[in-house]
Amino acid sequence: MRAFPTTAAAVVISLFMLCQGVSLAGMGRNTEGNLFRIELRIDPPQPVVGSNAALLDVYDAKSNEKIDDATIEVIPWMTMHSHGSSKKPTVHKQGSGQYRVEDIYYTMEGDWDLLITIQKKGTKDTATFPISHVIKK
Repeated sequence: MRAFPTTAAAVVISLFMLCQGVSLAGMGRNTEGNLFRIELRIDPPQPVVGSNAALLDVYDAKSNEKIDDATIEVIPWMTMHSHGSSKKPTVHKQGSGQYRVEDIYYTMEGDWDLLITIQKKGTKDTATFPISHVIKK
């Protein structure tokens, strides 16, 4: 009978972390038009003021095939203050549907969003990932 409270506590903590935009395994979602699926892993796992990085795995939302030939733009955006970052992140194709994003620069502590735009052969779609609790180093 002791396993139930422990299991229930683990579920509650996991749900809280997901609601806060933090996940040990990363975050995934379909783009707004359901054209692509994006899996996002942030580096470091606890985002900090200054330069950060991320890995994106991009898939076709219908076929689940990895997308290698996309053009991707990433914009850090702090909705509460209606401003972006002073630096533009760079996106590097890694192959097998993976893209490395460098220079994700958060200028201050707080809650941010990563606005991601994917373009491939005349199609364009977007997704927003909440990045909660950016902290000072």
